[in-house]
Amino acid sequence: MAEDAWAVVVRKQVDGLTSFLDITRDGPDLVGLDDDRAARIRQAHTTFEWMAKVFQNAPLPGEDA
Repeated sequence: MAEDAWAVVVRKQVDGLTSFLDITRDGPDLVGLDDDRAARIRQAHTTFEWMAKVFQNAPLPGEDA
């Protein structure tokens, strides 16, 4: 197993989660702005934005924080 295998796996998972930003960015336009679904999509977008910022600034294992 490669020395950084777990870091690579985690980064790929993070990339997958943050890719939802693209989906949630366009979602309200697709369902309408005043819809309950749009509100849930906006909330999801806010959450995924927060997650992306947290993970973007997080050090990889073995790196100094």
